[in-house]
Amino acid sequence: MARQKSDNKLMGALYEQRFILECMERGLHVFSPVEEGLPQDVLVMNSESRVFNVQIKGTAVEVKKWESSRYRITAGYGSKSKSALDCNAVDILAAHVDPDVWYIIPCEELKAVSVWLYPHANNSAGQYESYLERWDLFTEETSLSQSDPYCLGRDAETPCNDSWTDAHEESCVD
Repeated sequence: MARQKSDNKLMGALYEQRFILECMERGLHVFSPVEEGLPQDVLVMNSESRVFNVQIKGTAVEVKKWESSRYRITAGYGSKSKSALDCNAVDILAAHVDPDVWYIIPCEELKAVSVWLYPHANNSAGQYESYLERWDLFTEETSLSQSDPYCLGRDAETPCNDSWTDAHEESCVD
């Protein structure tokens, strides 16, 4: 049976809440924008005050092809035709596969709008399998978000873009 649009919104909200809970259990701080329709669903801040823009997607629909099964996440936005995520606005795609598996994928690693995941295939060579449960990407030194304003996703030593105002530059300093 096909899901109704309201069911999809409900499931999206559920995946977002699961993600927030998982972050909190890992000592990460999560901020939810009040406004809908933004490219990111939440902002995640680690203990070093580094902030990441996160888009959250999820699925419980298993796609069987030949003898293997896989899951598809649409890593894009738009109601009819999907456009790829803008990596200037999104640092990480957090993809949930039911019952409870997370893929934490840096946006710049996304190669297409359709992301195929194989969480139940032992020794899978799928291109995103190395991001299975990669929560460490929120805590280790990474090069995520090199161009987004307010120095999101950067450490305090990285200077802001010269075109930003003094008020924005101050937000880069502890």
